Amino acid sequence: MKKQMELLFRLQSIDSNIKRSETLQRQFEAEVKKLQEELDTEVQKSAAVKEEVDEQMKKHREAEAALKVLEDKKSKVQDKMMAIKTNKEYSAAQHEVASIDQAIGKQEEQIIMAMDAVENTKELISGAEESLKQAQQRFDAKKQQAATELSDYLADIEKQKQERETLMQEIKQTSRFNILHICDYHGGYSDLSPFLDYPGDVVNCSLSVGDKTLSPQALSEMFGRPFMGGLERKGALANGDPQEIQVAVETAFSAAPSQFILGADCTVPGETPWENLRIAVDYAHKTVD
Repeated sequence: MKKQMELLFRLQSIDSNIKRSETLQRQFEAEVKKLQEELDTEVQKSAAVKEEVDEQMKKHREAEAALKVLEDKKSKVQDKMMAIKTNKEYSAAQHEVASIDQAIGKQEEQIIMAMDAVENTKELISGAEESLKQAQQRFDAKKQQAATELSDYLADIEKQKQERETLMQEIKQTSRFNILHICDYHGGYSDLSPFLDYPGDVVNCSLSVGDKTLSPQALSEMFGRPFMGGLERKGALANGDPQEIQVAVETAFSAAPSQFILGADCTVPGETPWENLRIAVDYAHKTVD
């Protein structure tokens, strides 16, 4: 018995180590993912700023081109004024030149505004490029760290799994018959999957898993082996009258698999009357017969 307990403790220790390494692996991968998202965000920001600079420079070029058109138009009007012979025509030409000068003034203001916008966006580019550079450095550092640490996590997990497989075979060889008892004395479980491949010819556990109540049949199918239990140790078995105990036994058998051992879900309380246990056993024999 001592040897078997030592093996089970080793098995639990290995499973704890595997779980811890897998948790560290997930945390590390989550950190890498977060840094990748930060890097992608900075890339998008940098691209958006560059697009804004290109747009402002385009407006600047368009404004300069429009100014050139106005200056050429003014020059042509002034050339025509040299050949004008009437005061009326000359006055009209002066009015046109004044109108062009007004348009030129507005266009020059737009050019200045466009130049300021270009300079401002260039400063934004500098900041965006620096943020992008820092994000890239953080990501590269984490990736380099991943090349060693994540590899170590995976290697440790694989090593622990190999030791676990060897230990499982040793446990099977040291016992002719073994009952896998999943104890909920200190609290229930929301998930039994970590125990599904634990050695044991029969499984014994509570019917309560998380917020669900499973049947003995369901648990037998889950573990792929006969089920032992069906009676709540603190229920009718501990403090019920004979009729309540019989109902509990009937309920257990009604949802039992073909290979079933009636029993409590864990150690019955010490103050449980022996008579209650005899009632459950005797009625179970009568029910089966």
